[in-house]
Amino acid sequence: VEDAVLEFHRSGTRIVMTTHDLHQARRLADDVLFLHNGELIEYTSADDFFTAPTSSEAGAFIRGELVW
Repeated sequence: VEDAVLEFHRSGTRIVMTTHDLHQARRLADDVLFLHNGELIEYTSADDFFTAPTSSEAGAFIRGELVW
C-alpha cells in the first residue's frame, strides 16, 4: 500500500490518509493534521509536527502517551 501511495505522490497526486501509526506518518507525510476529540489541534509540516509539536496533546501522542 505504501508503495502505491508513494507512486501516486510522485506522479503529482495529493494523498489524504488517516493513520495512528507514527512510523508510517513519518515515512509518508508531507503535512500533518492532528485531530483530538473531533477538533483540529495542529496543521503543520510533518517535520515540524514530529520535531516541535505546538500542542501538549500532540506532544503526548508522539511520546506514546494516551491522550484522552
